[in-house]
Amino acid sequence: MAIVRQERRARLPRIGVVNVNTGADRTWQTLASTVDGIANNLAPFLRSQAVEKGTNAAKAVKKQNLIEFDKDGKPKAFALPPDFGLVSQEAYKAVIERRFEESMTEELQLKSSEMVNEGISSSEYNKRFGDYLKAMDKAADGRFGEFIANTGGAIFRETQLTLELKEQEAALKLAKKRSEENIFFAQRLLSKSVAMANTPESVSEIFNMADALSTAIEEDFALRGDKIEFVKNQDKLAFSKAAAITNLLSASTKGLPESERLRIEAAFTNPSLIPTIKDPTIRQRVKFIRQFSEGLKLDELATSFKNNSDALDEIETAEGNEYFDLIEPDINNFIAGFDVSRNPLDLDNLISGLTNYEDQAPPEAKSKINQVATNAIGDAFVEAFTNLESVQNLSSTELENLKNQISIVVNLQQKTDVDGQEDPQVLIDELNKLRPYAGVLATTRKLINFADEKAQKNALDKLMAFVNPKAETQKLIEDQDKKKLDAEEAAQKAKALEAWNTFISLYEEAEESEKPEEMRRLYFEYIGQKNDDDIPLIAFLEGTELKNFQKLRAVNSKKIKKVTDKNKEAANKKALETATTGEKEAIRLLQEKLRNPNNSLAEAASYRNQIKSIIKTATSKHTQDYLDSQSSKADSEYNKFVKKDTASQDQGKVNEVVDIVQNIRSLQETDQLTEQDTNKAIADVTSILSSVSTGLDKKSERDYHTEILNDFALSIIQPLMNTLQEKTDGRGVSPVLLDRAVSIANNKNKSEFDEFVKDLDKDSALYLISKGLFESTKITTAKSEIRTQTGRLLDYNKEQFALFEEEIEIQNALDAVDRLRSFATDSQLRTYEDEVYTGLAGLPKGTVIDYNNSALFVKPSGQLTELGLKIFEDMDKGIRVPNLVASLSLAAQTGAEDGSFLFSLFAKGLTQQPDGVNNNLWVQQGQNQLPPEAVARFSSALILYDIGGTSSPDEALKEIIGADQAAGEGGVKAFLKLRLGEDIEDWIADNYPEADFQSSQVLLNASIALGRNISNGSELQTILKGFINATYGYDNKVLGSIVNPMTGFFETGTLTGSGGKPLVKGARSKYAGKKTQDAMDAAASQLIFENISDLERQRRFTTDGFTSTEIAGRTLTGIYLTPLPPFVDKFLFGEGGVGGSVVDEFGQRYFHDIDFKYRESTQQSGVYYIMLPTVGGGGYEKLQTPEGVPVLIDIFEYEDKPTAHPNLLFYTRDFSRALSLDPNGGKFMQFKGLAGLTDEDRVLNTDLVDTAPRGSVPLLRAEQALMFMRFPEMLANPINRDIFKTLVDEKVIRPQDVDFFLPYLERFN
Repeated sequence: MAIVRQERRARLPRIGVVNVNTGADRTWQTLASTVDGIANNLAPFLRSQAVEKGTNAAKAVKKQNLIEFDKDGKPKAFALPPDFGLVSQEAYKAVIERRFEESMTEELQLKSSEMVNEGISSSEYNKRFGDYLKAMDKAADGRFGEFIANTGGAIFRETQLTLELKEQEAALKLAKKRSEENIFFAQRLLSKSVAMANTPESVSEIFNMADALSTAIEEDFALRGDKIEFVKNQDKLAFSKAAAITNLLSASTKGLPESERLRIEAAFTNPSLIPTIKDPTIRQRVKFIRQFSEGLKLDELATSFKNNSDALDEIETAEGNEYFDLIEPDINNFIAGFDVSRNPLDLDNLISGLTNYEDQAPPEAKSKINQVATNAIGDAFVEAFTNLESVQNLSSTELENLKNQISIVVNLQQKTDVDGQEDPQVLIDELNKLRPYAGVLATTRKLINFADEKAQKNALDKLMAFVNPKAETQKLIEDQDKKKLDAEEAAQKAKALEAWNTFISLYEEAEESEKPEEMRRLYFEYIGQKNDDDIPLIAFLEGTELKNFQKLRAVNSKKIKKVTDKNKEAANKKALETATTGEKEAIRLLQEKLRNPNNSLAEAASYRNQIKSIIKTATSKHTQDYLDSQSSKADSEYNKFVKKDTASQDQGKVNEVVDIVQNIRSLQETDQLTEQDTNKAIADVTSILSSVSTGLDKKSERDYHTEILNDFALSIIQPLMNTLQEKTDGRGVSPVLLDRAVSIANNKNKSEFDEFVKDLDKDSALYLISKGLFESTKITTAKSEIRTQTGRLLDYNKEQFALFEEEIEIQNALDAVDRLRSFATDSQLRTYEDEVYTGLAGLPKGTVIDYNNSALFVKPSGQLTELGLKIFEDMDKGIRVPNLVASLSLAAQTGAEDGSFLFSLFAKGLTQQPDGVNNNLWVQQGQNQLPPEAVARFSSALILYDIGGTSSPDEALKEIIGADQAAGEGGVKAFLKLRLGEDIEDWIADNYPEADFQSSQVLLNASIALGRNISNGSELQTILKGFINATYGYDNKVLGSIVNPMTGFFETGTLTGSGGKPLVKGARSKYAGKKTQDAMDAAASQLIFENISDLERQRRFTTDGFTSTEIAGRTLTGIYLTPLPPFVDKFLFGEGGVGGSVVDEFGQRYFHDIDFKYRESTQQSGVYYIMLPTVGGGGYEKLQTPEGVPVLIDIFEYEDKPTAHPNLLFYTRDFSRALSLDPNGGKFMQFKGLAGLTDEDRVLNTDLVDTAPRGSVPLLRAEQALMFMRFPEMLANPINRDIFKTLVDEKVIRPQDVDFFLPYLERFN
């Protein structure tokens, strides 16, 4: 609250004026005095009213106004009511301040909980809650924003950590579950395959599957650590292998004699029979079964071998069913081809044809074909019969008689038919009875001559159904009912038989094991079993089983009693034997103890009395001589100790003292030891030691007293040590403050103590320890020992506090590096390297990282390790760690190892691009700058390698170092100065005056790498001109290092020339012509339109005088925004430029004047970042998607070429990754750039992969895959098609991307 200063006025008396007293002054003074009195009396009341008014108003403010902010960034609730005085305002502010903090904290917590309850991931929570805090912080100002940032940050960190821990737990749980499921399904697949194994090839395949499953089981054990499950899975795997060989053995021995198969079956469990097996192959397979099963479940395997023959029979039956399924349609078509209603003579042809089908079928299919034939013959016979004119008008009685006659003929023929003999006369007579009915005799003749008995019976049954359908239906019903009853009864009998077999097996097992209670339980459970109709199952027993049950029922009780009595007798006998043995063993042990010469008299007496007691109550199994001898032996040994009684008594007193000391120790360990206990123990020790026969031993007394006093001192200080550990989490407190607490305690100054602790939290470690130390000074016992323990407490605290300070120092160093980057101190950078890099490398702290070792930074797959990613990330931030710079410096002096990762690290730092700006990390300000000589040597080596001067970067560096050394003092630079007549830096500045700093450095390094043998400056200019032509190009849209902005303006002899475009590194003219560049510019305009904010799009894109936002706004709302003034527009969105046009999704064209640029990616040639003018027009920044991802554009995408693969971007990125990780820097690539390639050029080199170093093979394969993605018509060449197949086989081209190429392959094949 601001201080209100009162205006003080000094009044002087009038000079030379007569004072006339009218009495008015007195009146007014009286009135003023009265008013002052009223004011003084009312002041407390009015103040209370004002406070209440402000407080109530603050409490009445809605929560929403506490968490919403006005245009000044303050909560809306902080606006003071206009009618409030100073007191009300202060009360209002106090309450509203508190309510703001409470409401805002609650709002932040609710928002965090709301996001968490949506089930989002930690990364999603990080983004969303972070965006929410940024929005809140942006709306709030000053201390309100600070409060939101601090409180929200604390909530964020706690919730983020909780989510990450839950995700880690869930990921581990999911991995374990997936592993368990994989094992389960793999075992199921293996089991199914085992069941089908019947050839050596199939068994071999199963063993391959088992090897894969074994690996999966081991990986599952490594993940879950369940040893029991691991052993179970291994046992299942072993059994599967043995089962596969068992199935093969069973299939291969099907034709052997039964005796030989029984011998093989028995050999499974009895290895002594293996040598008796005749066939050596079978003998070896049985050995394999025993070996692979590891002795497990051999009886099951033997049963499987035995039953598998039946299974093979079932397989043959299944094959027969398959034959029937195959031939059934033909049979049905054959049957459908006959119409006996029109031509009854076809009946014999039908029967003959069906018989032929049956004869040709395998045995397993004959029965099914016969069933079809039987039904078809019956149907055909009835159809032929019913269509005869002679039976059309017969009555039902006549039809019944005719049917009966046909039945007589059929039955008689079946009884009298003999192959090769004529029909008997009796059959002929019965047949003649059918002659009056035209056609019936011939039809019946066909049935009995050609059809089998089953078909004849079926025909008669169907004829009966035709003649008397009601009787036939009733017969069917009765037959069905009888079958149902028979089936139910059979099921009950089967169930009863199964129950009896189970019961009697368990009952006999219990009887054999002499378990009477189990026999009783099983019996009563069995007789109590009933079916669903509540009928006892024993009612369905029959035959032998029923007789056996009746016998058992008669003798069951006797059997149980017999087993019970037998068990009791055996138990009593065993108990007596056990007791006797135990008594002997006890006597023996006691005699041994009694013989111990170190026993006291009391111990000896105790042992002797125990022996006497055992002898007195010993069992009858002992002989009396044995008992007497043991008693005498005990007496003899005891008498020896009586003679040593005095010494024994002395030892007993010493033992008593030891017990006192141990009791003190116990009290100390349980926090129950008091000063009174201590003093009494000291007195008791002295008293007892004084009573020994040899007198008091002062040394022993002093030693025992010291132990007691030390324990008492420990009981005072140990709780303080525990408090220090618990209250500070082992970090300790300030040693200075703790020393001060000890000093105050030693002075015993109560007032000084009170002053020291008055501001301390009563539950803090310092307060509790200070109080404990002060209280300890009141103790008169063990003062010296307490001081010693206090010293140990102080030493421990110093150690812990020093460790805590070290942790803080480390954290401060990490924070400093994160904040200051390479401007942090050398010590902080070294700490950062040791804590972060060494930890990610999995090395002990203090280990110096070998930056030559690629394995630390790159995985075998080619991806960066966590350490590699972190170093690259830090280099992007501008962080240089000491040992990395030292490694580069050393390598620049002595050379690098083959395949060293130092070159990748140096190249990364050389092209660091924070905020779209190309910087050289190694020469930036701050700690640990790389010496200029080292920068020059590494840069020169990379240039020499890039132009193909050496086969690897390390060879190029060695050559540069060697050239420097050979040139003598000053190295190559001194040599160049001699040839040029001036320093190389000055020569470059004179000859390339417009080159920027970076290009000057590039030309300097190129001169060192390429100009080591020049004679004069003209030669060097020629060399550099070739270098520039290979590296730079003309382009005014590309940001990069520039040699000369005007180079080429007059080179062609005309005013046009390069059009004034700068000669810049990364120019698009190196890859494509103007048409392609224009197409790329149009695409970039479209990308800018799609990715910039609505506000920027409104200001920059216009059509017919209106911006894109205005058009959309007017369409939807009829309202549009007024354009900003030009100077504001320029400040917010940068300078205007060449511009361009785009078309939106509705076909509307927009125009813009954005002077956008490009910067080439350091990872891949021809791929560019789109750069937009920064706010205020002071520079450029990368165009990013709304998600914050930089937008890249590839110039090769805009060339006239065949349709590229839709997944081209994936392979472009894969190629970029392989190129960035290639140890040879892309030297062995077939295509250094893709511009200007003709169809003839696009033939891949088949030998390149075989001749290039192994480390470059991933890059070469990625390059080949990228070529196919860009130019699928390359498949027209047969050489390319062979390489394409290799890329598909090696999974370089993904399986899901192959379908795209099928039309090309079909066209060119």
